[in-house]
Amino acid sequence: IPILIIHVTDGKFVDVNGAFHNMSGYRREEVIGVSASELNQWVIPDDLRRLEMTLREQGTVHDFETRLRTKSGLIQDVLMSAAPIIVSGERYIVILAYDITARKQHEIELQAIARLSAALRTAPSRTEMLPAIVDELVALLNCETVAIEIIDPQTGDTVTEAAHGIWAALTGTRQKSGTGINTIISQTRKPYSTNDFQSDPNFIYPEWFNDIHGCIGAPLIAQDQLIGFAWMGRKSGIVEAEVRLFTAVADIAANALHRATLHEQSKKDAAELVLAYDSTLEGWAHALELRDQETEGHTRRVMQMTVELAKAMGVNEHELENVRRGALLHDIGKMGIPDSILLKPGTLNEAEWEIMRRHPEYAYNFLVSIDYLRPVLDIPYCHHEKWDGSGYPRGLKGVEIPFEARIFAIVDVWDALRSDRPYRTAWTNEKVRKHIVEQSGTHFDPQVVQAFLEFLERNNQNSND
Repeated sequence: IPILIIHVTDGKFVDVNGAFHNMSGYRREEVIGVSASELNQWVIPDDLRRLEMTLREQGTVHDFETRLRTKSGLIQDVLMSAAPIIVSGERYIVILAYDITARKQHEIELQAIARLSAALRTAPSRTEMLPAIVDELVALLNCETVAIEIIDPQTGDTVTEAAHGIWAALTGTRQKSGTGINTIISQTRKPYSTNDFQSDPNFIYPEWFNDIHGCIGAPLIAQDQLIGFAWMGRKSGIVEAEVRLFTAVADIAANALHRATLHEQSKKDAAELVLAYDSTLEGWAHALELRDQETEGHTRRVMQMTVELAKAMGVNEHELENVRRGALLHDIGKMGIPDSILLKPGTLNEAEWEIMRRHPEYAYNFLVSIDYLRPVLDIPYCHHEKWDGSGYPRGLKGVEIPFEARIFAIVDVWDALRSDRPYRTAWTNEKVRKHIVEQSGTHFDPQVVQAFLEFLERNNQNSND
């Protein structure tokens, strides 16, 4: 253990042992009679002054961490245990010094890894993860340039997705599978490092290594799958401890990127599935419209207008999707109505009307068993209910009727009455508007009627503008 004895009064070294020479590089004869401040060994001079003051005032053992500069200029982290002694009336400080540089470096590395892990946990996508990985590598390893390459699963080529320093210009470029050091890393699944890349025949792009002497490439492996490579380069050399640290960061980064990729792929798959479902629903609606011989485009128009009105009345974005799908399938129950009734050119008799009024129940029975469509049931099942309770199929009254169905009911009547049918000509906008106002409080929810009229007014103004 290095031992230093310093005179309190003048701060000069009185004695040091051989271990001090091994730690600092200074020989005993170089320091005896020289003050600690003259030696310029303390990186933080205030540490020595605080130590001397504390020992004068308290006279107790004092433990503290500081940083010392070796004769060669290397900075060391040191834990010191100091105690006062008195010899022949003279006050001295005896210091035991422990080199904790490796421990401090390990602490810094753990802190950096913890920071990176925290950053990657909060980054929702690969796009946000990649800069965090690059920035942490630059700061942690004090390097000039970094690159993260991801393997394209379709071609096997590597794509530089993020980079710093001179390699930033490589972002977006591709390297063919089976070329360069990536091939060696792929085969060994171990990091590749060099302090003399200029003479290394495996580097196929020397122009990207100007002024770079130390270089590390590490595999990005997640769940035993090679997904890419991490690279760093700097002007100074690379030591083995830095290779281990770089590899540890690469492992953390690989797993985080893999999770993000799976998450993004699952979201993409889900979106494609939703698109497929919606295309199917639109196909059903179109087939029903053709069978029912309704005015072309009725379903599309009422769907769009219902969504716009619902949005204006504060329905959130998530629920708007259910409104859209519900409006699209509002008459899906008519698939269960016989052609002889659905396509009858004349007026339906009471028995036929009894069957026709069952189409909301048919819609419910058809859709309720499909988990994906259960949230859209309100409009197909309830859009023929009336505010005063005289509607069908269940005779719901007032707010018992789902809000989306109350909105749709007005839009459906508005579009239907404004369209030509075999048994009547289309009504004018003013006549339909008057009818809706008259039915407020009986057929329609008065609050929705008011919102609908304001909605029409706004749209009319916008069209005039």
